[in-house]
Amino acid sequence: MINNLGYACINMTLGKKGSFKTTTATSASKLSEQDRFNKIQQLTRQNFDTLYDIMKFNIDNNIHLYRVSSDMCPLNTHEICNYDFTQDAVVLSMASKIKEMAIDNNIRLSIHPSQFLVLSSDKEHVVRNSIIDLEYHYKLMQLLGIEICCIHVGGKTGGIELAKQRFINTFNALPQHLKDIIHLENDDKSFNVSDTLDICEEINIPMILDFHHDRCLPSRDSVEYCINRICATWKGRTPKAHLSSGKTSVTDRSHADYIQKEDYDYVNSIWCGDLMLECKQKDLALFRLISK
Repeated sequence: MINNLGYACINMTLGKKGSFKTTTATSASKLSEQDRFNKIQQLTRQNFDTLYDIMKFNIDNNIHLYRVSSDMCPLNTHEICNYDFTQDAVVLSMASKIKEMAIDNNIRLSIHPSQFLVLSSDKEHVVRNSIIDLEYHYKLMQLLGIEICCIHVGGKTGGIELAKQRFINTFNALPQHLKDIIHLENDDKSFNVSDTLDICEEINIPMILDFHHDRCLPSRDSVEYCINRICATWKGRTPKAHLSSGKTSVTDRSHADYIQKEDYDYVNSIWCGDLMLECKQKDLALFRLISK
């Protein structure tokens, strides 16, 4: 039985006030140092204001599961960035309010770095940049009270087994505070449920089950067979899973605007935990689903 339903990042009901702003390194590099600082600061403060408004919306609509955008602080891991959000009193004040809202209203927050975070890479600079990205997410998580940082295993250069071992070796070398935030999700191209679960059990971290990814990249073992093992990786915490429907077919990697009722009914029959909806219409899809 599903516990809480949630959605990711953008709030469609709020329109322009429900989306986050960013900029590119190319655009920022054309600015003077002071103008660049001002631009990144302005965007970051605006994004924290947006998150505050979305949190109020979630509270008003009894939504207790939400994914925070990784783009809260544009370019913060890029060498061109000359602004540190952790030293901005305005941002710190707003972050404190948001964290308090989440705690007081029992809203479980997560975050999902981009596909460029690849701990299984065979390239040193990619791993180094991935760790920098993890440090950024850790700082953001600490400020906002975010519980879950969801990542994928990454690339499979040299084959699945070799890539799995590279991920494990890299993970074991991380500082403890980064190990503590990582939750691993099966993907739709390289690392299926069985592969991901093998890693999670070996290094003792929680696994996030993505039902649609499993349809696109099936495992040697069925979800039903693995589900108790997956839940056990959470060590008594409420497990979290992801659900989307394929845009044109059940195995289409592209996400549809809404969740197909039969997909939800199937998950609801076997899953006991929180469920993040990963569909294009975000909160509108959640409302449509619960109205049926």
